[in-house]
Order: sequence, then C-alpha cells, then structure tokens
Amino acid sequence: MEINFLTESSPVIIQIIDYLNSIKSDITKMSGFMPATNTSKWLKNSEAQKMLGVSSKTLQNYRKEGKIGFSQVGKKIFYRQSDLQNFLNKNFNKPFKN
Repeated sequence: MEINFLTESSPVIIQIIDYLNSIKSDITKMSGFMPATNTSKWLKNSEAQKMLGVSSKTLQNYRKEGKIGFSQVGKKIFYRQSDLQNFLNKNFNKPFKN
C-alpha cells in the first residue's frame, strides 16, 4: 500500500489555492458595494423635527402612516438620520423651470 502526501506543489493543492484566491478576490471586489449598516446616527424626536422642518404632530403622523421608520425605547422615540435623509430624497421634486 502506497501512501501519497500532498505538498504545496501537488496539482490538487494548487487548484484549491487558486480557487480560494479567486474567492478572496471576489469578496474584495464586492466589499465596496455592500451597504454600510448601523453607521447612521440616531436622532431624538426634536432633532428629527428640526431636520425635516415639521411639527411633532406631523412627525407622529409620518410614523403612524409608515412613511418613516423609528425605534422606541420606553417613551423615547428615535430616528435614523439616514432614514430621514432617504425620506427627504424620495420626496424631492426636481425644478422644472430654469
């Protein structure tokens, strides 16, 4: 019975290393396209009102209507700054006159 040892120069090992390097390269390329998560600043109700230029009642209506996301801890309500910016961008109207 013959025992074969795998070395770095073995064809199978070379194929595996090439495949792993290919995966590593793909992951590196993709990492630039992955959205950042949990990097947004959380705003208090008053800060969100100021950012959007709306009253507390309007902000409450936006929450109730599902127009903006929020997090509630006890009685405190927080908004992700990025969500509010997306809300503004989504409702942006381009100028139609020069």
